[in-house]
Amino acid sequence: MTQQHLFTRCLEEITGEYSRLNHTLGYRFLLGPRSTLSPETDILFLGLNPGGAVIPPEHPCDSCENGPAFFNETWNAGAGRGNSALQLQVRSMLRDLAGKMPGAGDSRQLMTRSLLAYYIPFRSPDFAGLPYKASSREFSRRLWSGILREIDPRLIICINNETFADISAILTASRGLEPQVIRSGVGWGNISAELALFNSRKRRTSLLRFPHLSRFRIFGHSESLLYTDRLLQLAVSFSLSKES
Repeated sequence: MTQQHLFTRCLEEITGEYSRLNHTLGYRFLLGPRSTLSPETDILFLGLNPGGAVIPPEHPCDSCENGPAFFNETWNAGAGRGNSALQLQVRSMLRDLAGKMPGAGDSRQLMTRSLLAYYIPFRSPDFAGLPYKASSREFSRRLWSGILREIDPRLIICINNETFADISAILTASRGLEPQVIRSGVGWGNISAELALFNSRKRRTSLLRFPHLSRFRIFGHSESLLYTDRLLQLAVSFSLSKES
């Protein structure tokens, strides 16, 4: 399947389900350019679902062809463009990740080459208030199962339990094996992270879950550095190193 065909198919599925479920607050798919929806892309970052109680007209719903939304968009009017807590945390995470990948460049360069997307594309003020939650999540499981058959990234990062559970189930089914799971603190009370390592003959894939970074600002937090550095290094060494 060509890159454009995959992108078009995904949008058709999203808009069809949006209408079928009677969602009203809009949807978002990619937070970077559509060119990253590609088998050549090694890193996938998945947010849970777009937040907010209105449809921002300046935020494209399909893809962000002018560059990553984590740099270019205003998500918090008081903070200004690119300065919401989540935007800053994701950029810090990618900066730390880039530092563990020789030749990766800085966080902007790595982010521009990575696939940035929402797992559930339908907007809600918060996840607890997402209408038709079970049906929306089931749709997203089917959507990403199809996407991951086509692109197969080597490192997937998410920031919530639901996405981690669903993507882990998708990879387990497609690889026919259970992952090795490493659970870790993050230097923030009893809040935890998880790293699932899928080791098949054809490919190694790391699936990494951090806590939601808009609430738990672990990157740049001195007590968290030891934990986040270890998790990122383990993920890179397993799935992105030249030896893997």
